[in-house]
Amino acid sequence: MVRAPRLLILDDDDALRDSLVEVFDREGYCIFAADCARSALEIVRFRSIDCGVLDLHLPDADGLGVLREAVRLRPGLRAILTSAAGTPAVRGAAIEAGAYFFLDKPFPPQPLVGLVARALRGDSRPELPARGQTGRGQTDRGPA
Repeated sequence: MVRAPRLLILDDDDALRDSLVEVFDREGYCIFAADCARSALEIVRFRSIDCGVLDLHLPDADGLGVLREAVRLRPGLRAILTSAAGTPAVRGAAIEAGAYFFLDKPFPPQPLVGLVARALRGDSRPELPARGQTGRGQTDRGPA
């Protein structure tokens, strides 16, 4: 029997986090949710996480720091960083820190579902669209 992919969803916005948990649960993922960096890193330390959806701005840390530590703890972990403050410098720093992709908020859930699936398959990293284009007008399979 194949194990369901294990996904960490880290966001301090309760409504968004709960919504993403619901979406990915319906897709058959094993979900671990956290609202702060400390909780997320505890999950990464003690659970075999395959992919993470990580918010950039957190109450107790920076999402880039969480990403760096998560990748250090779990080499090969694929992560998608999300934020409403996706400047070119932040986007570049996210990719440099090991992010598979940077997704601008707000975003509809289906492009994220597609990105997570691509990341887990080991597909090459999609190009980052210009600010304001990410997650808009894309198919359910994610960016091309």
